[in-house]
Amino acid sequence: MLALSCTAAVAAAATAVVASPALAAPDYWRFTKASGKYLDKAGSVQFVPDGEHFIIYDNATDGAGQRVEWRIQGVQQQAIEWHGGSGWHDFNRSVPEGDEIEFRICLMDDGVIKYGTCSLYLVAYA
Repeated sequence: MLALSCTAAVAAAATAVVASPALAAPDYWRFTKASGKYLDKAGSVQFVPDGEHFIIYDNATDGAGQRVEWRIQGVQQQAIEWHGGSGWHDFNRSVPEGDEIEFRICLMDDGVIKYGTCSLYLVAYA
């Protein structure tokens, strides 16, 4: 009798796991690095796989804008540039479901990319 109740409990738990809704994909973050007059984390980007959104944040009042460089399956895409002024902006892109995306964020000032502030590339999935 005990074995039968354990089997029923395991079957019920397995059914509950299968019947649960799919878990949302995690968001991915990158932050700029300190370099020269620019502070650590002066800019940041959040990639949200659900809908393929890059949300760029201007975290410092340094006059610099942000630039996100990104690739889909290793192919370079047009960079996303936001000239900030504090706050954030959402850039919606279209990426095939499950494709690998690599991205990083850099600061730019007067159109000049400040490569010393660039984060490392991060791999994410749409």
